[in-house]
Amino acid sequence: MRYLSSALLEAQKQSQVQPAVRLIVRDYQALDVRLDWSSLYSGSEPEGPNCALQAADGSLVRARVDPSNGNLYRQRVTDPTQTSQWTSWTYVKSVSDSAQVALAADRADASVFLLFVDPDNRTIKVGWLHAELRG
Repeated sequence: MRYLSSALLEAQKQSQVQPAVRLIVRDYQALDVRLDWSSLYSGSEPEGPNCALQAADGSLVRARVDPSNGNLYRQRVTDPTQTSQWTSWTYVKSVSDSAQVALAADRADASVFLLFVDPDNRTIKVGWLHAELRG
C-alpha cells in the first residue's frame, strides 16, 4: 500500500482546488531525436537503383541507374527549395542495367566517390566526382 504525503492529505481537505496540468513535449524517442521528415521532390524518374548523400559543402548528391537502358546519372542539388535543380541529371556512363550504385564522401577533403557495377556485371568501379561537382 502507498501512503499519501502530508501535503496531499491537506490538499484533499480543501473545499476548492485548482487543477494544474504541466505538459512537456519533446521530439525524442527514448534518447534519440525523432526526425521530422518532409518531402522535397517527387520526380518522374523510373524506379531503379539509386542513392544519395550530403556532401561536405552541404549540397545533396544523388545517383541513379535507369533500368531500361543501364545509363548511370548523377545530380547535385545545392538548394533543395529550387525545384529546377531536382530535374537536371548528368549522364555519367553506361553500366549494368541491374547494377547497384553507391556514393561515399570524404569530409576531410570534400571528395565524393561514385561506385557502380560495369556492364559485365562483375567489375566494380569507382569514380571521383569532386572536380565535377564543384560550383
